[in-house]
Amino acid sequence: MDSSQHFTKSNQYHLSDDNKSVNYNKNEHVYDPELNLAQMLSNDTIDTFPLFTSDNSNANLFGDYFAKLRECVDENRRVRWPSVSTILSATKSDKSRAALNNWKLRKTRELGGGASSFTKYQASLLDSGRQHHLNIKNFLKSRDLSRLVLNENTAGFWRSLSPLLSDISAVQMAETAGIVDCVAYYCGKLVVIEWKTTSKPKPSLADTYNDPLQAVAYMGAINWEHKHRLSIDEAVLVYAYKDGTDCQVHRLTRELCVEYWSQWLARVKCYWSSQTNMIK
Repeated sequence: MDSSQHFTKSNQYHLSDDNKSVNYNKNEHVYDPELNLAQMLSNDTIDTFPLFTSDNSNANLFGDYFAKLRECVDENRRVRWPSVSTILSATKSDKSRAALNNWKLRKTRELGGGASSFTKYQASLLDSGRQHHLNIKNFLKSRDLSRLVLNENTAGFWRSLSPLLSDISAVQMAETAGIVDCVAYYCGKLVVIEWKTTSKPKPSLADTYNDPLQAVAYMGAINWEHKHRLSIDEAVLVYAYKDGTDCQVHRLTRELCVEYWSQWLARVKCYWSSQTNMIK
């Protein structure tokens, strides 16, 4: 198969013989990298994009495909990758949106003071979450407890998490903005780690909503980004409780990661399909 046939779909995009991605806006007849990116990611090929590079016979072809996606962005600075959170938020089911809205209404009534009280509550959650992540990053980097910022909003989370930290070693990545919370060895296994804070119990994966999809999205990105030179096939979700109760850990095996990866790809395809329609 020559390069002009790789991942080609009629009327969507074409990878030419000179290894360039080309697409044209039908109205303006000019090269449009944003449209090109959207069309590539809404194409049927995305359904079969593998999570791992090592066990796929078409790894080189998918590697070329991944390079094309990067090229679409690099060629024009106005094109930006949406965050994982943006994609997950934009592709929520109607049921999930309704549940979130109902929670906001209940919490607003509980707090009193109307919308402003809820806004302050959300800001407080974000601030304590950011500080918790910073505490983890500083500790894993130095193992120096004096660098921690512990107050009424963060101390409980730290007590909750502390028993787990002795199982974390050889940190490869930590709090890389927009990419991943942590890549490290957990109980001797290299994993993606997502640090979460919560006031509600998370005893089962069913209680974690989109968090597994977020973890495997980062895993796939790291596996295919050659500069990291990492190969990861498991993830760990760690939920620290505000009341200091020992944290809840959910370990995603390779098999589970593959299942969640398929769900993530479906959300990616849905997101970019809608973007294609808006850009055209």
